[in-house]
Amino acid sequence: MTTERIGVLIGLLHDDDIEQRRRAAESLAHLGPDALPAVLHLVQACGDADEQVREWSAAALESLPTPNTEVAEPLVALLSAPLDIAYWAATLLGRIGSPAGNAKHALTTTATQHPDPAVRRRAAWALEKIGE
Repeated sequence: MTTERIGVLIGLLHDDDIEQRRRAAESLAHLGPDALPAVLHLVQACGDADEQVREWSAAALESLPTPNTEVAEPLVALLSAPLDIAYWAATLLGRIGSPAGNAKHALTTTATQHPDPAVRRRAAWALEKIGE
């Protein structure tokens, strides 16, 4: 899959047409690890109004390898988002592990203050993965 094609799919994740968003999320899920450049867009798509878009986006995120540390800061910004977005932001920060050490403060705040208990638990898990 070319970088250009992934760019097109990323654009379609933000399309006004629900069918376009569904197809883009599904296509990215089928790409497996090759969808890594779309990681931040997939996290955001987990907050889509459409259930199928959310499910395909989560499926894509489940198959991704560990993201690069350069996405840690944008993921931190998503920790205060609603449930699925914040959950996946914390999950990916935990996958990054110790190189995401700068996220500890934000994860601690999320683990103690996010309104959703699933997000709080995931942030605590991420803190364990990041370590001392």
